[in-house]
Amino acid sequence: MDFDEHLISIIVPVYKVEDFLEQCIQSIQNQTYRRLEIILIDDGSPDRCGEICDQYTASDERIRVIHKENGGLADARNCGLDVATGDYIAFVDSDDLIHPRMYERMMQALEESRAEIVVSEWRKVYPKEKIVHETFLKKPAVAIWNKNSVQNGYFDQPDKRITYTVAWNKLYKKSLFNEIRFPKGKLHEDEFVTFEVLYRAKKIAYLPEAYYYYVSRDESIMGTFRIGRFDLFDAYHRRLCFYMENQEYELARKTYFMAIHMLMQYRQWVKGDKKGSTAFGIYYKKWCKSYGGIKGRLKCSASQKMEVWVFRNFRLIYQQLWKLKKIL
Repeated sequence: MDFDEHLISIIVPVYKVEDFLEQCIQSIQNQTYRRLEIILIDDGSPDRCGEICDQYTASDERIRVIHKENGGLADARNCGLDVATGDYIAFVDSDDLIHPRMYERMMQALEESRAEIVVSEWRKVYPKEKIVHETFLKKPAVAIWNKNSVQNGYFDQPDKRITYTVAWNKLYKKSLFNEIRFPKGKLHEDEFVTFEVLYRAKKIAYLPEAYYYYVSRDESIMGTFRIGRFDLFDAYHRRLCFYMENQEYELARKTYFMAIHMLMQYRQWVKGDKKGSTAFGIYYKKWCKSYGGIKGRLKCSASQKMEVWVFRNFRLIYQQLWKLKKIL
């Protein structure tokens, strides 16, 4: 079968984005790759989003709308995964935009590489910014990643961490999501799931061009701090357990140190906030305890063992050392 015959199911969770929704839908409708199933999940939005979704179904037979009670972003994505009929899956957040050739180029990359996932770069834009789509006349070389390079890249390439983590800049073979769903009610839901989906893929194609436009706005889910942001450490714990179960001990070691370093960052972030400080204390104890069950299988250097010892036994000293290291 030619790759232009494959159906792509694009899942769009919709909630309180009436000022952005139409331009998002139109950017999907205007794709040069036409074989699309556009699944709009009205997640109990209290504004006009549900009505806007219904209006678009009348003019485009590729669009399906599901109206449901509010369950959050993860639950809406799961709803889309449950009803999708495409050979491939993609996610677009309902306040974002995509380049007209995004899925055309991704399908071309699949054809060239026979990969199971294609990852594209992305760029941040702002609500009132006029988007000028690059023409990308020169066809870029498609880089090929394997699961080891992707998993290690998450830790070793901090500038690309978002590229590896988010769900929305990727095209996936649908079967990769068999028995995998996003955790309902959690923030950082991508951190819980994407790494495992990437681990399942034997070959991943990477496009260096920015085909996805992430619209940055202050009132978005990730725009402000909330206690739920500590869900990140639950995601790290899930990653740690997954690596240990699959005997990926070096990746588990990297996960542990990333978690305790990020925990110090959060401690600075919530300083003076009572609820935030309480949440920090809970996760500090959890990560102190978790090391006891894995230390025998992690290959840590002497300095790393000393670092963990100080972290577990002298928290305040560790915090000061961490701040000093950040300064230096």
